[in-house]
Amino acid sequence: MLIKKRSPLPLFLFLFLALTACGGNGTEDLNGPQVMETNPAPEATGVPLSGPIEATLSKGIDPATINTDTFILTGVSGEVTYQNGKAVFTPSIPLADGTTYHAVLTTGIRDLDGVPLPENFIWSFTTGAAGGGGSDQTPPEIVSATPREGATNIPIDAPVRVVFSEPIRPETLRTDTFFIRGFPARPDTTRRRAPPRFSRWRRSRSSPDTR
Repeated sequence: MLIKKRSPLPLFLFLFLALTACGGNGTEDLNGPQVMETNPAPEATGVPLSGPIEATLSKGIDPATINTDTFILTGVSGEVTYQNGKAVFTPSIPLADGTTYHAVLTTGIRDLDGVPLPENFIWSFTTGAAGGGGSDQTPPEIVSATPREGATNIPIDAPVRVVFSEPIRPETLRTDTFFIRGFPARPDTTRRRAPPRFSRWRRSRSSPDTR
């Protein structure tokens, strides 16, 4: 008696259809996206105070997953977009000079297959040129001073107050940068906000009375 063997064709056809439905080539890309490049670069210094923060990703990203919850610049609000393979954070106001910022791309970012960034990607950069120059190269000016020049009959304990045209780094206001010749004194920092636009000078108790 002859025994007919069942053809394996239906099984092969089923496997082919199943693999096609899973991605066409039988393999699904399970590798998450990677951050290929950032602008500014990690640990960069002298970064301009205005301009976007960018991260280039290794593959197509679901645009809906790139937003202000997944692309963060610490302490700064802004607009987040995805264009030409780059996640772009545009600050709503210029960044502060001489400040270190941390940018974060979270695992909420997913590629077109729904695969997330493997881990949070964090990098930092510092604004302003070395030494605190930044994009503003205009030196500060003295707007006003109290007592005014040439004033007389000033009380011996009256503070000297100077108003500048722009915020000043607090650490640069010292007894060797703000002083009255012949009088030991200290800049009074108790009534200013940082960074200040004004400074007060007080005579020390040991200052001689020159009236």
